[in-house]
Amino acid sequence: MDHFQDVIKGAKQLLKNMPDPIYIVNLDDEIIWVNDAFHFLFGNRNSKFAGFMEKKVPINNASDETIAFSVQLKENTSVQSVEKYRIIAENTLDTIVLMDSDAIVQYVSPSIKSLVGYDVEEYERMDAFHIIHPDDQDRVRVLHSEVFRSRQPVNMEYRLIHSQGHTVHIEARVKPVLDDKGQVKYAVAVARDVTERKQKEHLLENILDNVNAGVMSTDKDFSRMTFCSDSIGKMFGFSIQEITASPILLHTHMHPEDDAALMHEVKHQLDLGIPVVKTFRLLHGEETKWIKMTIHPYLDYIGAIERFDGILMDVTEKKLSELALEESEQRYKSLFENNLDGVFSIDLNGFYFVNANRSFERITGTQIDKLNDRCFMGLIMDEDHASVYEALFHVIQQQESRDIECRISKSVYGEKIVSITFVPIFLSDQLNGVHGIVKDITQRKREERELIQSEERYKVLQQSINRFSNDLANVMKVSVLESRLIDEVKSVLNIDDVSIEEVPRGKEQSIMSMGSIWIKIGEKQQPVYLRICMDKSMLKIEEEWLETACSLRNHSV
Repeated sequence: MDHFQDVIKGAKQLLKNMPDPIYIVNLDDEIIWVNDAFHFLFGNRNSKFAGFMEKKVPINNASDETIAFSVQLKENTSVQSVEKYRIIAENTLDTIVLMDSDAIVQYVSPSIKSLVGYDVEEYERMDAFHIIHPDDQDRVRVLHSEVFRSRQPVNMEYRLIHSQGHTVHIEARVKPVLDDKGQVKYAVAVARDVTERKQKEHLLENILDNVNAGVMSTDKDFSRMTFCSDSIGKMFGFSIQEITASPILLHTHMHPEDDAALMHEVKHQLDLGIPVVKTFRLLHGEETKWIKMTIHPYLDYIGAIERFDGILMDVTEKKLSELALEESEQRYKSLFENNLDGVFSIDLNGFYFVNANRSFERITGTQIDKLNDRCFMGLIMDEDHASVYEALFHVIQQQESRDIECRISKSVYGEKIVSITFVPIFLSDQLNGVHGIVKDITQRKREERELIQSEERYKVLQQSINRFSNDLANVMKVSVLESRLIDEVKSVLNIDDVSIEEVPRGKEQSIMSMGSIWIKIGEKQQPVYLRICMDKSMLKIEEEWLETACSLRNHSV
């Protein structure tokens, strides 16, 4: 080792602190010295260093004879990169597929198994389109060809058929792989399972459809949609593909005045990063829709606008109600004062009366000049307070009309049943109070009750006829028949003064009193009459019942 002392001494001076690992070997390829970088990386001395390239330089003595070699290790970046890519491809949750121009799979990452249930060995060398949903195959083939033609990456969404038969929604980015001549040799696709996201989007779409709303997200220049719900397409009359590719189509059916506002001051406000809430009009032939748009700028970490997120709601019904209310206010005096229905206004602080018309006074019996400082709820019967409060709070919170039926406290006119329509009052787009429109429905309610009672009465009378008919079938004696008829009449009409009497011919007028009802039911030696004395008139259905009962008696005699 003595003849190597000078070599090692020189190495320590020159190579000890070099950043690359360096070692010295003798002519027998035995390591005789290593620097600090080598010792740090490899510890024990091993002549096999995977992933490194060796640069071997001879060390000569004074006689120019080679007595040793210094070896510098350099990382083999190409080997290391391949290894890194392999590790990434085999451990990423996304699926990586390498395809040729005929869409034959040349490589697929192991995650294909969890994606569609196929093993790597099954999918490699397969036509990549074999497992694509039939309805998506033509579209995806066109996009695949476009990658080879344009040498530009494309984004696509499509469906795959899992080996178990169910559908998997895929989001993929396909990029070209160029050869040394700049031609596309392969296409590499990075695919991700977005089935759960699609299910949530479908659920969101159903919700949006039910509330006539749509959601969108666009880049800061409004040149491309990054997300657009189906409901927006329905709202504007375009397909999602058309809107996504060209958001400017949304302006096609806008009212010219509103379109100008959106393109200028609204766009300026958004460019400043200020959220916008704007209602505009859509023109579809003779139909006009009102759309309420809420857009929020999304800022990145340095405060620059990255995109715009918005929700659009069809508020046509609400807007029409507002316009109708505005028109009503313009004609306030004529409509309010001359309306045949009772009209009143109350404030939001305690529901105190603000004003009322003469019809209100007529219906409620409350003088309008005595309404000052009087609470509206004092007019309502205590039992109906809860439902009326609920209706009023609904109008205030939802800012929409609400109908309710209730009873007015007893007045000089007695108990009144009324229908009240509560309508929100807006002043400068702010809820300012509540209008009430009162209709007297006492008579209608009475007629409804009478109708119900009439139906119930009909059932009772029909049951009586059935029962009476069955009883008469088993009775032979006339006296028993007549007694049974009297009992049935008393029971059904709820009276006591009922009898069967013979009236001498020619004396009917003198005998039959005006206070009784006389119905001829047969002949004996003299005409036989059923006499009924009652202090109220019979209903028509009761008269028909009595006629039927008497007919049954006559047929049984």
